Amino acid sequence: MKNIILDFFLTITGISAASGLVHQNNHLFLIADNSQYLYDFGLNDRLLTRIQLDKNTSDLENIAKARKPDFESITFDQDKYYIYGSGSTPNRNLRITYQKEVLTEDFSKIYHRLQQKFLVDQDNFNIEGVIHTEDEIWLFNRGNGQKAQNGIFKINKFNTEKSSFDAIKLPLIDQVQAGFTDAILVDDKIYFLATA
Repeated sequence: MKNIILDFFLTITGISAASGLVHQNNHLFLIADNSQYLYDFGLNDRLLTRIQLDKNTSDLENIAKARKPDFESITFDQDKYYIYGSGSTPNRNLRITYQKEVLTEDFSKIYHRLQQKFLVDQDNFNIEGVIHTEDEIWLFNRGNGQKAQNGIFKINKFNTEKSSFDAIKLPLIDQVQAGFTDAILVDDKIYFLATA
């Protein structure tokens, strides 16, 4: 594992807090865990636009914790953006696909199957990062509960019944167990963030 020092790149006004981002075609596409928008920030023109993910609500930003969709993960695959809810509570189980139109999928059954199959209890189930490979979806789990079950769920794209879980031992930071907060695949390397 290699340590990399992060530094400020830019400040974007108009977003509460970014929980995930994708760099594509000189744009940053960002999500926030308490928002129903996919934000598109042009790096050339410095303009921020909003793509509404849920047309059935007027509660779009700064959504209260109990009701927020908790979108924590975003990736780009085959010309589409995939946005995942954390799965940490029943109202956080959506997967959004965006390619000119918004498609909403309920991922409750898939998340529940992963919890059951790999004995990850609800207190330890919290998806914080996602990577799509050619044939798999990798979900980076932050084990917030007593068991601190950090790891990567791997789901076959073509048969979601086929899955695995790789437990990952992350370091203690000031005697507190670190957990995943995001992940990205660049060429053939996985970069991830973890915090206590």
